[in-house]
Amino acid sequence: MSARNAGSAGHAEDGTPRLRRRTFWRWRRNPLRRRSDLLEAWLRLVLTVSLALGVATAGVVTYLAVHQDLSDLRYQRHEVTAVVLPDPRQPRDEGGSGTEGGRGAAEEVLAPDGTAVVEWTAPGGGQRSQETLVPADAVPGTEITLWTDDSGRLVKEPPTPAEAMVQSLIAASFVAGSWVVVVLLVRRAALSALNRRRELEWEFEWASVGSHWQTGPSGPER
Repeated sequence: MSARNAGSAGHAEDGTPRLRRRTFWRWRRNPLRRRSDLLEAWLRLVLTVSLALGVATAGVVTYLAVHQDLSDLRYQRHEVTAVVLPDPRQPRDEGGSGTEGGRGAAEEVLAPDGTAVVEWTAPGGGQRSQETLVPADAVPGTEITLWTDDSGRLVKEPPTPAEAMVQSLIAASFVAGSWVVVVLLVRRAALSALNRRRELEWEFEWASVGSHWQTGPSGPER
């Protein structure tokens, strides 16, 4: 007899009965299956499907939404050229002594926090000026590149396509991972509730059997 046939016969090589594990035993009708077992089978199926579809859906939707928002920034923000202006708060050395090369000019334009006043032309026209961070070697008249929104206000540089892709992947991974955590927590809580219900059923059944053993079929024992 082949190993396959021996396994189907339900006996080991020494003749003892073999217990076969059934993966889908909760779905099969049998006298030992309880309603809580069938409920657990449905719960596991629903949570497994929710986990697979939820991770895929949440990840893809989040990636597309974040990537679209970050890509739109490159159209909503405009690159402009600004000119560094002298800082009126810095005293000028009218004699021109005590400085070396461009160091004195840089000290004249830079504030202690590394900022300077710059001036640029807004996308809609008109001159704008504002204090912002500038390179450490900036001097009056230095041209630097800045980014503005449609109203002409200074904003951060929009992410590059590669940066947008990375940030989108990070956001998608976070949302998908959060969905996994939520599903696993729900699964743990639901299975714990089912196990508590089974324990209560066992206690009730044992109490009934114990009472039957004490009284017996013909009345209380003497």
